[in-house]
Amino acid sequence: MSADEADAQRAEMLGVWERAAPGWGERADEQRAFGMPVSAWMIDHLELHPGEELLELAAGPGDTGFMAAELIQPGGTLICSDAAEAMIECGMHVWDVAAPLVLIEEAGGRVTDVTGARRIDAPSFVGSNGHLHDELLRRLTSGA
Repeated sequence: MSADEADAQRAEMLGVWERAAPGWGERADEQRAFGMPVSAWMIDHLELHPGEELLELAAGPGDTGFMAAELIQPGGTLICSDAAEAMIECGMHVWDVAAPLVLIEEAGGRVTDVTGARRIDAPSFVGSNGHLHDELLRRLTSGA
């Protein structure tokens, strides 16, 4: 893939997330409550210590990173990054998830709905690197 092709693909993906962003703002409190058990579980399992550096990609509103920031102080550094306001969306359409699904799976990740079914027409979208996907789904559906 050429640099121009990579830039075009990045721009296309940013457009996808930007179009999804209004949904985040409208349901921010609901999304935050839904995802908080997963954020808490991730922070617990990172075993963070003062002075460490942490990079959070696709941070959304940054809640997980901000929780971690408390544990890496004093002296720690948190870098939160996100290409768009929203990275979690419910009530999506096929055209909203088609490109991210292909990119995640081609990178070795896994994409399902919250029930664990690989469906492109589901009202939810859970993408991961695949290693912790089953545990992520369990926590999303159990609230633990």
